[in-house]
Amino acid sequence: MNESRERFFWVIALTLSITAHAAFVLLMPGAAVKPEIKPIMRVRLAMAEKKIAPAPVPIREEVPAEKKAVPKKETVTKKQPQKKAEPVKAVKTTPEKAPVQEVQAVAGTADSEAGTPVNATNDAVLTDNLPALPHQARPERVVELDTLEVVKKVLPDYSSFSRKRKEEGTVKIIATVTDGRVVNAEIESSSGFQRLDESALRAVRQWLFKNNGTVRVRVPVTFRLK
Repeated sequence: MNESRERFFWVIALTLSITAHAAFVLLMPGAAVKPEIKPIMRVRLAMAEKKIAPAPVPIREEVPAEKKAVPKKETVTKKQPQKKAEPVKAVKTTPEKAPVQEVQAVAGTADSEAGTPVNATNDAVLTDNLPALPHQARPERVVELDTLEVVKKVLPDYSSFSRKRKEEGTVKIIATVTDGRVVNAEIESSSGFQRLDESALRAVRQWLFKNNGTVRVRVPVTFRLK
């Protein structure tokens, strides 16, 4: 019993002592509880570095290499020298019958009333050397071919040279006839080709007519390809 009382006594004494000390500490002016100073953490935000985008690499457009223009080879065409028409020699030749395919020259429209065949000779006796009438003696009036009687009609030479070049046309010739012979012949209108005109003149100068005195007659000579 005594021991329990002692224990109880010491417990109360210890409790009172602790309470007194606590009150003393609390009541002291300097014994105020200091606020707990929290450590200040300085936070430094690091600025994120701006990523500088690399400059775009310029894209080189591939320009196709220009093809060198190959110079065209100029085709040089050799011009064949044009054959000169050989002068017709004044030689009598036997008339040849032209085949159907060949071209015939049609001279005038009047037929020979005397029944004389038309001779298609290359050349006969030309009348270049016949004396021409003076200008005053020529009749001014020109008659048509069908008003005179033709005794001899000579077809002009239609050369193969002209036929190959398809030369066609009608030559109108004014012939001066004295006592049936052509003493002068001149071109009134051309065929458009000198070779045909000259051939027609040579042929008409060989014509013979049945008439007396002097008369001028219009003789059309046609060159036509069949």
